[in-house]
Amino acid sequence: MRPLRSTVMTMGTMLALGVVSIFSGSGPTSAGPRHPTLGEYVLEQSGSDTMDWKRSSGVSKAAWETAIDDETVKVGSRGRAFVVEPPLPAQRISGATRAAPVVSDIPLADAFVLHSREGSTKVIYLDFDGQTMTNTAWSPYVPLVVPAYSIDGSPSFSSTERQNIIDAWSVVAEDYSMFDVDVTTEDPGQAAIDRTSYSDDYFGVRALITDENNAVADIVCPTGCQGVAYLGTFDYVDPYGDWQWYSPAFVFSRSSFSGKILSDVISHEVGHNLGLSHDGQRSDPYYMGRSGWAPIMGAGYDQPLVQWSNGDYSKRATNREDDFTVMRSYGLSLVADDFGNATSTATTISLNTSTNGTIHSRSDVDYFRVVPAATSVDIAVLLPSYSANLDCSITVLNSLNQTVASANPIGLTASVSVNVTPGATYYIKIDGVGYGKASSNGYSDYGSVGEYRLSVSGDDRPIITPGTPTVTGTAQFGETLTGNAGSWDTGVSTSTEWFIDQTATGDSDNTYVIQSADIGKIVSFRVTASKDGYQDSVVSATTAPVVAADMATTDTPSISGVLKVGNTLTVDVGTWESGATTSQQWRRNGSPISLATGTTYVLQRSDKSKRISVTVTATKAGYSTVTATSVPTGKIAN
Repeated sequence: MRPLRSTVMTMGTMLALGVVSIFSGSGPTSAGPRHPTLGEYVLEQSGSDTMDWKRSSGVSKAAWETAIDDETVKVGSRGRAFVVEPPLPAQRISGATRAAPVVSDIPLADAFVLHSREGSTKVIYLDFDGQTMTNTAWSPYVPLVVPAYSIDGSPSFSSTERQNIIDAWSVVAEDYSMFDVDVTTEDPGQAAIDRTSYSDDYFGVRALITDENNAVADIVCPTGCQGVAYLGTFDYVDPYGDWQWYSPAFVFSRSSFSGKILSDVISHEVGHNLGLSHDGQRSDPYYMGRSGWAPIMGAGYDQPLVQWSNGDYSKRATNREDDFTVMRSYGLSLVADDFGNATSTATTISLNTSTNGTIHSRSDVDYFRVVPAATSVDIAVLLPSYSANLDCSITVLNSLNQTVASANPIGLTASVSVNVTPGATYYIKIDGVGYGKASSNGYSDYGSVGEYRLSVSGDDRPIITPGTPTVTGTAQFGETLTGNAGSWDTGVSTSTEWFIDQTATGDSDNTYVIQSADIGKIVSFRVTASKDGYQDSVVSATTAPVVAADMATTDTPSISGVLKVGNTLTVDVGTWESGATTSQQWRRNGSPISLATGTTYVLQRSDKSKRISVTVTATKAGYSTVTATSVPTGKIAN
């Protein structure tokens, strides 16, 4: 069960909780107390136009200049910056929700016991069942009940709500998978979240997912917001001993939110706790992305690929901070490299197994070694979340480090089938890649990191020792070839078939009559051998390229007629192979006469004093083409 929704706080209660402005001249209004922006606060404190960076604000140095101009960055009562995210437009919610798939392999009953890296000393707790808060920046004096996540107002969690929780967790876990941190939906206890001293290595953040109609939202953003979080508080040790003062990070949900949208808001707000500022473009603090990609610290709700960024997506990006470096400076560490980065340090794997791995930085590549007892291998990389971060490529190399196959399709997953030599060594390289040009139509490999599952499959049964098939006969049109399966081991059964240039003919007996269409092609007698407990063995005996048959002739062409200009000459083509087709070409002193191709020819003035001959060409399917030329005539008279 979860706590029922608390009543909306009155203005008097807000003031009693101490949520008041610390910026002179910005007292409470009818809409509630006003918090100064970071720019206003720094200007007021310095008393001049200098806007020097202050680490105590929680804003990273790389993002300082952008943050002081970002109207969403406010300052709390103790001088630390927090961010108030504006509400998400309704049209973007519907656009993102339509195609949001679900994680179907996690039981709904497990929605509140999910862990991404159980046992880690750092934790990101996704709190969906509400909290009663005291002694925080949001409720310093009296308890404040924050309602549980709900899309239907019921105190029990429906199957749809549980599925949304599972979906959201899977994406957030993937967003932070390169770090040694446990993203969990199971309450780890407050001690696992609070950091009570700099020697305390067990700490983290609570991301509280609740309805957008609640007391905290009414206080901080009475006109509406999608989330609220303090900057740079993940590893913070409070000097006053108020360990929970800047906790939690809030995610304000709507009933129409899918797990994908929830995950984008959660990772974004936790990113603020880890010191990250907004990724914007030009004057917009939130870059919404393009071509299916967006930065996590932007607004990628309707983009399928949402990654950490260093601002290389645009020359007009507002924030160039290195997200991974900033998050490491606020308490997270990268997971240890799990697999070797070269063939010399490759991890040996076996056929028909799966291996889980992590690409934890843009420079990380993972190598695997396989020695297949198979003739072909199927390699596939699967990703653990429907909104993963890793866009991967596969490269297969032989023992000489030469590429024999690769796959980098449009899309995040990759697969390839490779014909291999049984017993030979091959290497599989997994790498995170980008797409297109980062600054215009694509994204770089900066944020292409995360978890994957490598599957390598193939038939690893022993192979039957090849037999010795043969083909006898002449590879010529009209001839008959004879195939013999040859000798094979005891217990082997064989089947045969004739192939023409690797195309099956359907002829499965031991003889084959060569057809005219086979000329120039190779005829194969293929034997497939089978035996229980063994892979099939396929061996072929082949011929040389098929040649045409020789065409027979009995005599040569002859010409008759009076050798005088204006008279007609006639050709007798002679006798040829039965069924042959003949054509003629008349010649003048040995050179072809244009358009003179019939069986008769009328002598022209240009033929005077020349000698006339005729060439006959005979053709027939399956036979070589043959030509014969008549004896030239005497000189043509005028």
